[in-house]
Amino acid sequence: VDFAASAGTPIYAAGDGVIAEIGRKGSYGNYIRIRHNGEYSTAYAHMKGFAKGLKRGVRVGQGDVIGYVGSTGRSTGPHLHYEVLENGQQINPMKVKKQVVTRLEGSDLQNFRRRVSEVVALMDDAEDARRVVARNAE
Repeated sequence: VDFAASAGTPIYAAGDGVIAEIGRKGSYGNYIRIRHNGEYSTAYAHMKGFAKGLKRGVRVGQGDVIGYVGSTGRSTGPHLHYEVLENGQQINPMKVKKQVVTRLEGSDLQNFRRRVSEVVALMDDAEDARRVVARNAE
């Protein structure tokens, strides 16, 4: 999908991820691909330039500036070429359902971590009990 924008307009990462590709890429010109998980990636092309400090393997967060709108590669004017890839195949970004993520903070995060520790301790106790039962059954 192409989005018209003025040259130099900041481009933001669509989601948390890791820079999988960055640099010139044929007719795409300046190009970044962000791997969000094992299934989804997003790609951004025709960029004027990249945000400072970005290179392959760098983590970015949703909303981080990753570059600036340009007209590099085979482009007739400034715009952002945006792609969503599912398992490496382009899909229509306008039909992707937004995934809502809730971030825990403060006391909610502390309570969650405490509960996780309690569950892990219960699982460890259950494993110890299983070993005792297995030994006694021999």
